[in-house]
Amino acid sequence: MAVKKSAGKAIQNYAQTKAQLRSDELHDVYLFFGEEDFLIERLVLSIQAMVLAPASADLDRVRLDAEGYSSRLDLDKLKAEIQTPPFMSRRKLIIVKNSTLFTAGSAKKSSISGNDDSDNDEKGTGTGSHKDRQQMLTELLKMVNEQVCLIFVEQKADKRLKSLLSAVQEKGIIAEMAQEKPAVLKQWVEAECRQKGLSIRSQAAESLVDRCEQSMRVIWSELEKLFLYAEYTGLKTVDEETVALVSLPDLRGNIFDLTDSISSGDTGRALILLDTLVRQRQPLQLIQFMFARHFRQLICAADTGQANELINKLKIMPFVAARLIKQSRQFSIPVMERIYELCFESDMMVKTGKMNDRLVLETMIVRAGEAAGAYR
Repeated sequence: MAVKKSAGKAIQNYAQTKAQLRSDELHDVYLFFGEEDFLIERLVLSIQAMVLAPASADLDRVRLDAEGYSSRLDLDKLKAEIQTPPFMSRRKLIIVKNSTLFTAGSAKKSSISGNDDSDNDEKGTGTGSHKDRQQMLTELLKMVNEQVCLIFVEQKADKRLKSLLSAVQEKGIIAEMAQEKPAVLKQWVEAECRQKGLSIRSQAAESLVDRCEQSMRVIWSELEKLFLYAEYTGLKTVDEETVALVSLPDLRGNIFDLTDSISSGDTGRALILLDTLVRQRQPLQLIQFMFARHFRQLICAADTGQANELINKLKIMPFVAARLIKQSRQFSIPVMERIYELCFESDMMVKTGKMNDRLVLETMIVRAGEAAGAYR
């Protein structure tokens, strides 16, 4: 895996950071950022187990959440916490979340003024501009010593903020938790099952990953359900039927089936499948989003025609890529583009209040069937 650089040092990934923790290599400062908050949470828990004494965990652990406004992080309070030694633990653990101080500007806007948080925020406790607070934090990081473990958990980090990132790396590390590739997630599912004494078939693991939209947090939640089911029933092998029985509904699979009905001219069946999704309590906006995404992916499949290219481009499971390529052959590109256009028009009708979500979806499916029929 290619390693990114920032301020002259490498930005680590989950595996590298976890390996350091396993070898009891602990740093004074950590900056964790990225899409996969599940991995960040696991690292934070690992560090917590290393530094906190159970008897004094509540005293030696401090949590500060700026909720996406840099001005809501009280830097004076943070300074005081850094200067205060732990009560009984190996180190004092300070966890700062959503400060946005590692980005060029705040991620949110003030609900009072509508202005970006790079200026003063009436709700905040900080002083000065966003840049002023970044400079204050840069100086504050110099005070961190071996009595403290300071962890920043952020959504993003801007590598152009060289002074601030260098200050972090002088005392510790920066690690990015990007969304894992489908193949890696499949391996993870298989490994977790093995640890529980279970065997999971390849297609079942792929189906589970796909049902969970490749979110590790959701996958883990579904795995826990599978483990409980296996323990209760004495199951030793997890197949696709087990996943279908215990796990989340296969929304993508239903969208494939719905699209098959449209391509064959069976609009009535397509509407029945839509009703099934609604009865499964799938949010209407999610169904509309998935349908639009599906046709965008079908257009990509028709353009590329190569499964490997599609897997890398769309970050999907191999069986999904194969099915997309096969289904894309049921439509001409003009039809797929027209249906994708209908998705956009339907979205605008909902947003402008011209039609409710359910009626918009039903109308879109009927019009999609008409578009497909016009080219048959």
